[in-house]
Amino acid sequence: MFRQVLMDLKRSVQSVRLFYAILLCALIYVIGSIPEQGATDITYLLDASVGFNAFSHLFPLVGTLPLAGSFLQDRKSGYIKFELQRVNKTTYLLSRFISVMLAGGVATGCGMILFLILAPVLHPYAQLPSVDAEPIYEYMTLLVRDQQWIAYFGFYVLLQSLSGMMWAAIGVMMSAIVNDEQLIYIAVVLSEEIICQMLFALGKQHIVLYAMGDVKQETIAGALAESGGVFLSLIAVCFGIYCLTGRRRIKNV
Repeated sequence: MFRQVLMDLKRSVQSVRLFYAILLCALIYVIGSIPEQGATDITYLLDASVGFNAFSHLFPLVGTLPLAGSFLQDRKSGYIKFELQRVNKTTYLLSRFISVMLAGGVATGCGMILFLILAPVLHPYAQLPSVDAEPIYEYMTLLVRDQQWIAYFGFYVLLQSLSGMMWAAIGVMMSAIVNDEQLIYIAVVLSEEIICQMLFALGKQHIVLYAMGDVKQETIAGALAESGGVFLSLIAVCFGIYCLTGRRRIKNV
């Protein structure tokens, strides 16, 4: 199965869609940072570029674009018959789900990294905060005090990657349900509102805030557990639906 996942990821890397997804993600951050011209704190800039950005609703497309439609493409093109000659149905479904998630996570994480690389050019006044600065979130106090910026930004890259994996999981789930690739992207974008309404009913907050690490926790581990728990729970639900629907789709292949 590991070999199959690598082959699927190679398919993603060779596709221009991954490149477009990374650019789209960085563009969302850039657009969100435009109103913050003159900002002097790059950590605030990163948070504000998503938190006050109407275009953040396009993040689901970033995770979906690289590979989420591949299951539908395989079915419609007949390529799935070739795949199932080399691996069994369970391996195919599992490896496809994993590779789609990883591609979505890479696109979202790399998009944030690209924005961080561009931020000093786009916002020349933005600097890393001093050791005595108040962090945006309490659980980041030690990292700011110790100036551990790789760990600081790496944590947010991880959260955004997990959110990208979740959107990719929703996308591949939809690819096992619908017969039109455009419907996959429409459904994923609309799913954000559905997920948010479900979270609100449970007393939780907007899904984008979890990707930003906007949780009331005292430790990084606690913040990761809360945000990551939301993403992984939704991924698990998508995986279950994907497996049930996907097996029916390829039953007679």
